[in-house]
Amino acid sequence: MFDFLNLTTGSSGKIVAKLQGWLNELLKLKPPLELTGFFDPKTGAAVRKFQQQNNIPIGRQPVVTIKTWKLIGRKLGERRIFDDPDFPPALKKIFQPRSENGCNDTTGCIPLKNNPRNYGKPRVCPNSVKKPAQLCPAGKKTHAYFGRGYAQLTHFGNYQTLSDRLGLGDQLVHFPERANEPDISYKIMSLGMREGLFTRHKLSDYISEARCDYRSARDIINPGDQVTYVLGEELATIFEDLFEASAIN
Repeated sequence: MFDFLNLTTGSSGKIVAKLQGWLNELLKLKPPLELTGFFDPKTGAAVRKFQQQNNIPIGRQPVVTIKTWKLIGRKLGERRIFDDPDFPPALKKIFQPRSENGCNDTTGCIPLKNNPRNYGKPRVCPNSVKKPAQLCPAGKKTHAYFGRGYAQLTHFGNYQTLSDRLGLGDQLVHFPERANEPDISYKIMSLGMREGLFTRHKLSDYISEARCDYRSARDIINPGDQVTYVLGEELATIFEDLFEASAIN
């Protein structure tokens, strides 16, 4: 099930052949690696080259780690990953939108040391407090609005606002798990960032013809998550390089 983890010299199979093909594409290798499905020294050298170019730590042996896979996925585009029938289902999960750790629909979120996460507590379904009361479309008495999706959407008000703005009616209110659907998750992130619906900071405040501040743009979604500011800047720079390269070619 997890045969993609820590590929190294001697590994073999379809996933190694996929890796070889993607390294050929991403590195523009000449001559290209043969798609043998066997992790040989040439494949190892290509893995090291990819990791060096992207500031991924390199050990004594060439090893394809989760961090390497994630970056390959970002560079290739997630849709290609999702649509590839030969790509391991377990590996696809690392590219998908996900729910906040330690949270569930029944009991809400486990409090953290510096964050009680009260936003994730189950709330009474809005339909039950209407006059007259109405049935919940999901058949539930409560809903929990903890972090879901690429942008980790939280709070009832945000689910309600984004559901309405995306033309989904009250779908995200009664079916908050839909925020983890890739297409909806992307639209939530895109609209929320462009219009400043998360923190009142919007994309144009940091990125425009006159300014390009990827690091501070992290304020758009969660100003308190200082640890990820540098990482966000690095990833944004990688995407910018890819876009420029695609325009040239």
